[in-house]
Parts: sequence; C-alpha cells; structure tokens
Amino acid sequence: EPEDLWVAIGSDDQSKVWLNDQLIWKSADYYKSWVPNEGLRKVHFRKGINRVLYRLENGQFSGGFSFIVCLSKDPQPAAP
Repeated sequence: EPEDLWVAIGSDDQSKVWLNDQLIWKSADYYKSWVPNEGLRKVHFRKGINRVLYRLENGQFSGGFSFIVCLSKDPQPAAP
C-alpha cells in the first residue's frame, strides 16, 4: 500500500539519493565521515515496487553509505 515513511540516509563524502525519480537527499559537498543517519526524511512510497538510485562520490580510501527505512509510522527513540 502507498504510505509515508521515515528514511535515514548517510554517506562517506558526497551523495545524492532519488526515490522514484525524485531527488530526496543531497549531502554536503565536502569530504566527511560516514554517519548512518546524517539525513532524516519522511518520503512517500507508492504501492508496489519503488526505485531507489543512490549516487556516491568518494574521495580517498574506502567509502560507506546507508539507506535505512523505518517501517513504523511514528518512530520513537529507543529507551536508554
């Protein structure tokens, strides 16, 4: 079913993410460490298959990226 869900996006260096041909994330344009939840977005997923395109531009050494989908409608932080 179509629904709006939260996604957490992160990358080592620069990245852009599209969901169903719509740009949903553009990171800062400089070298940086990977943080899994660098950007939080509430995005719309349509019924059926959804296409994600992730472009990673990496500088020196290894690269890292993440695209995490929270399936809960109203995510709550975990208790310490």
